[in-house]
Amino acid sequence: MKKTHLSALFGVLALLFLLAGCAQKETAAPTQEKTALFSCGLLSAKQDDLWGYIDESGAFVIQPQFDYAFPFSSGGVARVLFGDQFGYIDTAGHYVIPAQYQEAYDFADNGLALIKTEDLYGYIDASGAYVINPQFDAAVDFGHGTYAAVSSGGKWGFVDREGHYFVNPQFEAAGAFAANGLAPVQTNGVWGYIGLDGKLAINPRFAYAFAFDGSGLARVLVDDEFGYIDKTGSYVVAPQFTTATEFTADGYATVSVNDRFGVIDTKGSYVINPQFDMLGTMENDRAYYANKGKIGYINLKGQRVIVEQFDSLVPPLYVGGSFGSDGYAAVRFGDKYGVIGSDGKYSINPQFEGLLGCAG
Repeated sequence: MKKTHLSALFGVLALLFLLAGCAQKETAAPTQEKTALFSCGLLSAKQDDLWGYIDESGAFVIQPQFDYAFPFSSGGVARVLFGDQFGYIDTAGHYVIPAQYQEAYDFADNGLALIKTEDLYGYIDASGAYVINPQFDAAVDFGHGTYAAVSSGGKWGFVDREGHYFVNPQFEAAGAFAANGLAPVQTNGVWGYIGLDGKLAINPRFAYAFAFDGSGLARVLVDDEFGYIDKTGSYVVAPQFTTATEFTADGYATVSVNDRFGVIDTKGSYVINPQFDMLGTMENDRAYYANKGKIGYINLKGQRVIVEQFDSLVPPLYVGGSFGSDGYAAVRFGDKYGVIGSDGKYSINPQFEGLLGCAG
């Protein structure tokens, strides 16, 4: 696979993951946690070119005033864009950290958030105080891990919460540590994994390697095909797929072969045979599918429980919204966005210019 084609593939995959669920950096460690569409009871919605937040009735609780608004985290804080700067607000719409950053990301389990200012990355606490001063050319958030991957001078290493190097910059690229204590790294053009001792735990041999997800498996790319490995580096599911997602909290991944999409379990067995032109991740017994330019939903048995009738969230790609643990999904009908329940009926009629929830 040519480098340009590989980059395009990752770009499309990243876009699909973003639209199906929470916005996050591609290298952040997957959490595999079930999330509701209405995070903290609120959903970001766009009206008259500005973003605010609505409740489950569709009424604005925080009036449209932002240039972009991300879903609320479990801590009750959301990232917003005002002009060309990011800040953080609470569920009342008040700034807890004023808009002042070029980039900003969700707070990690250790209480730190990755930000960018004056073209450098650093980490702040919930008060907005710098814990690790901006100094890195690129960086990944801490996520659920103890260490964060950072880049300086063209090489990647790992720092702890105080900003001290745990692993000195030496890799060509790096991702986040997962719960099993492994993080993907690239060296000499190929990917492997290091452990919490800073040493290689899985020797580099993959064209690309993702962070381990909550199932204990990680996606890897070999000879243009995706497969899944365990923490020893052994294949649990041999490389055979053109595209593949991480496993959801329910233990299912969406894969494609010969331009047809299906669903597998953590053993690699097909739960739904490849048959769809496009298929989203199976979340809460629902996954969107595309047919003749329209979006519908199937259940885990492969049955079409909500017939295709919705438009793609982001044309010309065929993309639908994932169902959250609260039983809601964002959909688009014509040029307006609304919310449906698991029965396909509207809980909020299409009326908004955009919706961005945290389902999946």
